[in-house]
Amino acid sequence: MKLLKLEWYKLKSYRTFYVLLGLFTVFFVLINYGMLESQFGVQTSGGGSINVLSNNYSFPEVWANLGYYYGWMMIFVCIAVVISITNEFRYRTHRQNIIDGLSRNDFLHSKVWLVLGLNVVMLLIYLMAGFVFGFAGDNEFTTDGMENVFYAFVMGMNYLGFSAMLAFLLKRSGLAITLLLAFVVFENVIIKLIQKFTELDLSDYFPLECSDSLFEFPLSQTTKMAIAQGGEATPVLTYIVISLVYVALYYGVVRWKLSKADL
Repeated sequence: MKLLKLEWYKLKSYRTFYVLLGLFTVFFVLINYGMLESQFGVQTSGGGSINVLSNNYSFPEVWANLGYYYGWMMIFVCIAVVISITNEFRYRTHRQNIIDGLSRNDFLHSKVWLVLGLNVVMLLIYLMAGFVFGFAGDNEFTTDGMENVFYAFVMGMNYLGFSAMLAFLLKRSGLAITLLLAFVVFENVIIKLIQKFTELDLSDYFPLECSDSLFEFPLSQTTKMAIAQGGEATPVLTYIVISLVYVALYYGVVRWKLSKADL
């Protein structure tokens, strides 16, 4: 609690933090509301129209649909984590914390609590949106599909942990944010290039892609039946385990870096 309070004291008057968290909330709700109201259809030979993307926000489908777009909007909170950590090095407050009695591991663990706390806040927003959309839908409440809440938690830890690692290693917000955005945008491109030249399918093993795979692209049931892809899908447990291994790796890399760095 001491470390968590320390982080809160640093952030409670920081306007950029509230702006980024607000952008996450607003755009997360708006994009899902837009999908609910949209009709992305294709014309059939009979003159009708088939909706391609799922806009079913009733229970239990609401959790999976929200989860897919949750990953998109998470980038705002990732940037907040990067700025919070790099500001410690920019203004040298990390040295002051250590002079005041924190160990290097205490300093690291204060940021671990920051990541965990922000992930819980995002998850609460996800839950609130799910209940609002779900109860406004046609179906009655059911606990089916709520495993997606845990998937969202794992995804959040992966994204925020990756962002924190970049911030600790690079110590400059501009460079860390640029590399973060570049990796998010071009991760799939890198995977495709590896597949092209080595014929290795590593899509399940890349840092962010493994947790992205927890949520399928939200196609409508009609579209899924129409394309009916063959082959066995990778078990969800595999994505969860790989994501958590990466989270542990981020922690290990940063802890090793701090133990060797001249603060």
